[in-house]
Amino acid sequence: MESASSIKKRHTAQQAEELYDKMIARASAISKRERDYSRCMIKNGLGRILE
Repeated sequence: MESASSIKKRHTAQQAEELYDKMIARASAISKRERDYSRCMIKNGLGRILE
């Protein structure tokens, strides 16, 4: 039979893993938004320079 402390450790490790996954997903979503924004700013900037 599994002890209470080993169950708690496993549960805590699982929570940490889920939090890490959420942080990675959020970071990649932010970097995608930043790339899109940068791409838009570059296009707008080049458009103004070429006019």
